[in-house]
Amino acid sequence: MRPDLARAVLANAVRRHLYLAARCSFGVKEVREMLQKLRVWAALAFWAPELLLSLVVQRVRTTRPVPGRITRVGGIELPLAPSLPREGAFLEYLTQIGCGTYEPCAIHLVRKLLPRGGVFFDVGANIGYFSAVAAARVGPRGQVHAFDVDPRCVENLRALKARNPRYDIRPVHAAVGASSEPVQFEPRANCTWTSLRDATGGKGSGERVTVAGITLSEYILRGNAAAPHLLKIDVEGFEHDVLRGLRPYLERGTRRPPILMEIAGDSSSLRDLIVALGYDICSTVPPFRSARSSGRVSNVLLVPSGR
Repeated sequence: MRPDLARAVLANAVRRHLYLAARCSFGVKEVREMLQKLRVWAALAFWAPELLLSLVVQRVRTTRPVPGRITRVGGIELPLAPSLPREGAFLEYLTQIGCGTYEPCAIHLVRKLLPRGGVFFDVGANIGYFSAVAAARVGPRGQVHAFDVDPRCVENLRALKARNPRYDIRPVHAAVGASSEPVQFEPRANCTWTSLRDATGGKGSGERVTVAGITLSEYILRGNAAAPHLLKIDVEGFEHDVLRGLRPYLERGTRRPPILMEIAGDSSSLRDLIVALGYDICSTVPPFRSARSSGRVSNVLLVPSGR
């Protein structure tokens, strides 16, 4: 019997016996509250060991990144281009990647939600860590489309493609948004935080860069990619524009893929747009219950409504 089917059978059996045992001494409302708590604890009991095991395996498979060298992510070679900074927050970011401790819940979901041979969109790919994880998951028959605006990150994405020729990794140097108009921005000294919402940010390099604009709908409908199975969006406050650019594709009645997204702040207009697109906002932490932004930067999983 499949593990997921065995879990469902066990959970149903436990719920049925608890319900029968509690009917004699509790009302219907109390029984329902007990069952709801049971579902939460059952989900944690089933998912926590698997998540912990995946972290251990990832720690064993990866090597601590050394400036100017290559780190391995699940069999994929993730290079570190010489132009990347090697200090401050970015060095801490590289260390977390090498130790397998960067965004563990989101990485776990990428491996769970992506099928073999699937298509992954990495919007705001940075140096390509999520792209490397996705490439290892989908295999040589899958596709990974990695978008970024920072020339240094795109250079690293191209190096990632060159180091792993068996995998279909496609770097795209473009600003993903609501239109195809070119965008100007000032790259930050720290590659970990590049936003088109705040183009200068006060900590830029002083050099303005013009990047071609693109919408995800245009990119897909022009035949550049097959229908995606999973999207990851990490664009530091530009989420609303990215989703607006995806809307025409979703409104064609095609399959709505799950979306892993980092939400910067608490925006009611963004929540309204997500609902209008036919998605529910869920936590990335088991048992993946409905979530609301806390006003800070937070990771969420957007799942098609009713799924």
